[in-house]
Amino acid sequence: MAFNIQSWGRISGSANNFITVSQSGASLGAPNIFTYISATDALATISAANYFATVVSEVNVGDFIYAVDSTFTTEIYTITAINVQAKTITVATAGGVVPAFPLSMALGGTGANLVPVAGGAVYSGAAALAITAAPTATGQILSGTIGGAAPVFTTATYPRTTTINQILYSSAANTITGIATANSSVLVTSAGGVPSISATLPNGLAMGTPASLVLTNATGLPIAGLTGLGTGVATALAANVNGSGAISLTTSPTFVTPILGVAAATSLQLGANGLLDTNGNEMLKLSATASAVNQWQIANAATNGKPILQAIGSDANVIGQLQGQGTGHVEIQGTTTNDSATAGYVGELIAANVLAGAAISISNNTPANVTSISLTAGDWDVTGNVTVTGSSGILTNVTMWGSTASATLPDASTSSSLTSTIFTQLGSAIPRFRFRSTSTTTVYLSVQASFATGTATACGTIYARRVR
Repeated sequence: MAFNIQSWGRISGSANNFITVSQSGASLGAPNIFTYISATDALATISAANYFATVVSEVNVGDFIYAVDSTFTTEIYTITAINVQAKTITVATAGGVVPAFPLSMALGGTGANLVPVAGGAVYSGAAALAITAAPTATGQILSGTIGGAAPVFTTATYPRTTTINQILYSSAANTITGIATANSSVLVTSAGGVPSISATLPNGLAMGTPASLVLTNATGLPIAGLTGLGTGVATALAANVNGSGAISLTTSPTFVTPILGVAAATSLQLGANGLLDTNGNEMLKLSATASAVNQWQIANAATNGKPILQAIGSDANVIGQLQGQGTGHVEIQGTTTNDSATAGYVGELIAANVLAGAAISISNNTPANVTSISLTAGDWDVTGNVTVTGSSGILTNVTMWGSTASATLPDASTSSSLTSTIFTQLGSAIPRFRFRSTSTTTVYLSVQASFATGTATACGTIYARRVR
């Protein structure tokens, strides 16, 4: 099917641009079609009794032409060719598609004859678009519903903007507004229920009587040992909360759950600088050090374990001290049984012994090691003894000592010596000496003997006790 273009003008949106088209070989009666843009930029059509109503914005190959005749039969055509010189266009049917009006959503239409609503929101129904009623107040927001019902604007109004860290609340019926927060403050309400942010707790605040209570310090960390205090302390604390929010402990709370090893039935009091006994006397006093980084830590233990009091902190090495006052000192109870000190702790003993029956052979005037021990890092007191026995000849001189140097004769000030004109056996203790080291070191028990004839042997024992 072809159409003749009677007149040509680019439809650009300005008034009265037009295109006039007639059908060649027409069988629909009056052939003329007048489609133009009116002064109000609205599409308008003038036609005869039988006509095509053509809706276009600009004629291009591939455009669709929707045609309706006088019997309201709808057809759709696609422009396949345009001849400007001959003023003709050629069209073909689009696969026989006959769209219904209003055009369905599947074909890019609305599926409905929409009536504009100023401020309304367009939404999708099951088969067509629709428009909601307009909001009745500024700040209302669109609220969805379930089951396919149309969305509606809320009755409540909301702020269009807000700032960081605000809390939204209802300041009046159907009116949402915000409260700005503040550092280290809480949300409180007035006598009329109006919320606000305050650093002061209101008068008459009751803490209740929880089954367990945790007290925290200024940084919000739990105070060691003061957890799970029970209803007794909770009641006492609740009764002593003043208007500034501070907890007054002038009335001493009762610690129902044991604290620091005190029996549950014992009543403790919190003093200004520590703990008071049941008579109100200071029992444990705590003192503060500016910018402190090191402290004591107490750890309990399971069955057969050892509770620990340990100096800890941010320093790599922390030394703990126990001090007396004035000329006083600290007494530490020793063991009351036949056990041994744990390795690495004060009192640790390391020893080595060579019995007489296993005595080592020594040469005349030649230093030799009787035995040795391995001492770990620390501060040790070392002592021992050596006995030398000659096979037949007289022992004219015997020297014995302890040292970290293997079989090396030391200075006379650090050794013991015996001389004889008649004895074939001599023995003595070595001088006690202090050994300190930062690593594991071998300490030797050594001897040297002078004898003119025969042979000689040596036996002995070396001891080391950790003193620090």
